[in-house]
Amino acid sequence: MAPARAAAAALLMSALTPLPARAQWARLAVSVDSLEAKAARDSLDPVALYQLGIGYWSIRRYDDAERAFRRSVAVEPRTAAGYLALSFLPYARRPKLWSEAARGHVPPELRDAVAESDRYFRRAFMIDPLVDLQIYGLMLPRYAAGDRLAQAILQGFGGFFGGQYQAAYDGFDAVVRSLSDRDREKPGVDVFFWYRGLAAAHLEEYGTAIHDVRLVLDRVAAAEKTDSISLFASLRSSELRYVLAAFEQEAGQRDSALAHFQAVLTTDMGQYMAHVRMAGIYEFRHEWDKALEERRRAIATNPDDPSLLFDLGFTLARAQRLPEAREALERAMAANPLNPRIPYVLGKVELALHDGTARATLERVLAMAPSTLREQVAEARASLASLP
Repeated sequence: MAPARAAAAALLMSALTPLPARAQWARLAVSVDSLEAKAARDSLDPVALYQLGIGYWSIRRYDDAERAFRRSVAVEPRTAAGYLALSFLPYARRPKLWSEAARGHVPPELRDAVAESDRYFRRAFMIDPLVDLQIYGLMLPRYAAGDRLAQAILQGFGGFFGGQYQAAYDGFDAVVRSLSDRDREKPGVDVFFWYRGLAAAHLEEYGTAIHDVRLVLDRVAAAEKTDSISLFASLRSSELRYVLAAFEQEAGQRDSALAHFQAVLTTDMGQYMAHVRMAGIYEFRHEWDKALEERRRAIATNPDDPSLLFDLGFTLARAQRLPEAREALERAMAANPLNPRIPYVLGKVELALHDGTARATLERVLAMAPSTLREQVAEARASLASLP
């Protein structure tokens, strides 16, 4: 079976006209030199590292881009945009890989890279269905619009690149509205509803987002029953149901979201982010025992992710179970010594427990925190000044 994401991309490219090799319609607002300087100053800021990767990508320094993206997810395993970017890198390095993968003719030496790409794509949307989508603006850098359909497609992707989600929504909405009733039943059109739904979610237009994701979910679930090829974006029905539940959660439809997360776990017990999302709902309701149960289930499902230990420690702290919070946060910091948010929270817990190690923990925050955590740094400095 051809990878669905590659088939969808091949379908979109067929509507576009090739440009000269040097042409590129998605351009950076700042120079790569500026991005390098920012990442050097804030070497533990996952966002700065991700943006540096985007900068390298824009000038086709793909190896440097990969290093920056991998560093961003090492610092913060929840950097969904880093995984999304990594998922597209093999296709940036070899643009014809889209059509090769769609036909099922991937060169043997690239099969592992394509498999990893698919895993990273799924991981990005499971970590955060509202993942930053600007990498889509670099997906089709050497194409120009031919007809109105192609113009709308490029408007959609261009909006993603600049974070202009209204423009992205308008582009994909124009595509969807141009479809006849007969067109809407054809294989492959799912992808336009998917992109419109993503843009709508970023605009907090959750009614449209939920509608579009549910439509895609129904079609993918039907395709799975017949084992037919879907031209959708590589997410299985259980993963689409997770995205649907996440959008319901963001829309405040928490009971429905919980039911969908539980349905996801009945078919995919390894979907640890469903436990994370459910824990968030229970925390919102101050149902601490249920929240902590879901945090522990997430860790049991994916023990290699240190961010889950941080989640557990943070929830324990909010529930005023401070000795347990300290233990969980110490384990989290040992598992991921690069993330400055962990010692920041641990230091606050140690202060509340009158623990003598608080000074060393807070000094660690001052030594490693990037400029984006300036408020936390100021608070840590004030706490240090108050200590005897």
